[in-house]
Amino acid sequence: MEQTIKAIHMYIAETGEYPATNNGSHCLTTVQACAWGTPVTSGSELRTKLTKYSSLPDSIPDTSSATFIGIVYNYNRDRTFNTLSKPVIILYALNGANQKCQLSNVTDGGMLNLSSSTSGRTGNDNGATICVISIYRPGV
Repeated sequence: MEQTIKAIHMYIAETGEYPATNNGSHCLTTVQACAWGTPVTSGSELRTKLTKYSSLPDSIPDTSSATFIGIVYNYNRDRTFNTLSKPVIILYALNGANQKCQLSNVTDGGMLNLSSSTSGRTGNDNGATICVISIYRPGV
């Protein structure tokens, strides 16, 4: 996940904008399909943009029992994180419940008005840990 976030930050540093700014979700894994409650099918164009900066994982460990599968990039222009405009989140699941996401900017969940997680994870889903990470844009 660090490589994925690093690629997003490098893209932003070079272009001054987020790599995808249409409201919606994009799947960043290729071998593994993505779902965020429902299947997420788009993502190849975004993945191509990001692999210029870093290699991205083709899949993550199997969390098929969870509602959340793969690595999902989501943009929503109305989203805030700790009251600041932060439209991008990355969502993924870890095998096993109650794990720490091990990254900064872990959110408490939800869609629009997010805040920092106090547990180091966003939540649990069918035996998996859900991680929703807010992505900042440098300089904002």
